[in-house]
Formats: sequence, structure tokens, C-alpha cells
Amino acid sequence: MSAILNEDRLRRITETTILNDERLLRVTEVCKFTSMSRSGVYGLMDRGLLSYVKLGKSRRIPMSALEKLVRESTVGGAVAE
Repeated sequence: MSAILNEDRLRRITETTILNDERLLRVTEVCKFTSMSRSGVYGLMDRGLLSYVKLGKSRRIPMSALEKLVRESTVGGAVAE
């Protein structure tokens, strides 16, 4: 029972991990933010267009990677930095 509680606690901690004061987003959070499908987000990661952190079997996307993708994908106009 203790091992299960520790694994569950570790999972919850990694889901809200802050790395250098940066939030790591779940794929579903990126989907909501970008209005993209899960397969679309995984496709960006698989093609190397969206950086991610691998935690066990899970992928987490640093907010800075998502911001970089938006900046580099913006067509026309200026993007605030």
C-alpha cells in the first residue's frame, strides 16, 4: 500500500513540476491552448517542431517550447515578446 501511495504522490508531483520556474504542460493542456487534436500535438513533437520532456511514459511540454512554436509559426504582424 505504501508503494502505491508513493507512486501516486510522485505522479501528482510530476504533473505539476516546475522546472526553473517553468510549468510543464500535459498534451491535453496544449490541445486546449492551441485548439489542436492530440494526434496533431504528438505529430509536432514527433517531427521535432515541439520540444518535450519525457517522464516515464508521459510527455510534458515546457511552456517556453509552446511559446517558441507560436512565435516561429506566426505569419505576418508582430508577436509581443
